Amino acid sequence: MPEQEDWETEWDMEYFLQMCPVQVRAMERHVENICDRFDYRGSLLYDAWPDRVSMARLKNMVLKDGENDPALFGEKGYFDSPGCAAAGDMAEILLYHEITRRRRRKRQGR
Repeated sequence: MPEQEDWETEWDMEYFLQMCPVQVRAMERHVENICDRFDYRGSLLYDAWPDRVSMARLKNMVLKDGENDPALFGEKGYFDSPGCAAAGDMAEILLYHEITRRRRRKRQGR
């Protein structure tokens, strides 16, 4: 039964992410791009105690990856620039969420 619950939890998370505003989904795509690059054995994504400096670097990579995304930045974007505090906060929150999701999957052997 735990496998069924894990699958349902994963499905719920994906479902509710799709209900988020377009800008959140756009930022999530950039978070996934960066996490995909670092998803390997021994990666900092799987460190027992990730440090703030490494997480800040990942967040900055997410913002750099998304800097040309019109849904996020620019004249019609949600944020003024990749350097604005709100963009950094959103990237950081989504990054921690994605890392937690990947770590949970790895522990479950998927």
